[in-house]
Amino acid sequence: MRKSFFAGVALLLVVACGGKGGAEGTWTVDTNALVDMAVAEGKTRGAEVTAEQRAMFAQMFKDAKMELVLKGDGSASMTMAGLPGTASEAMTGTWTQSGDVVTITGKTKNGQPAQGDDAKPQPLTLNGDKLTMTKDGRSITFVRK
Repeated sequence: MRKSFFAGVALLLVVACGGKGGAEGTWTVDTNALVDMAVAEGKTRGAEVTAEQRAMFAQMFKDAKMELVLKGDGSASMTMAGLPGTASEAMTGTWTQSGDVVTITGKTKNGQPAQGDDAKPQPLTLNGDKLTMTKDGRSITFVRK
């Protein structure tokens, strides 16, 4: 798993969306999805991922905590901690929803103005009680808390 992907995830999740709608609420990362993502990454690199390696990924992500809060006033916040090779982060922003697309735009990261990709609008797809962000061909899924 590459550190840059986690940074991208943080950017996308850190930001917030706007308006009342189906996405309003608290979302947490699906750690099983993180394990699946790590396995898929290994396979794309041509590696045979054994049951032992999958168990190792599960151990790596057992302490991962990512929470995204989308409020009815259009504000959002995200906290992330416990991801391998990544420092804890806190982000705030705004969010909007149009149909099943939730767009988050970051305003601050760790108390400073968001910059670069952190400040760009990031689309996520809402499907029932799952909110999925895809970047660079990789996906991360949040589930409603």
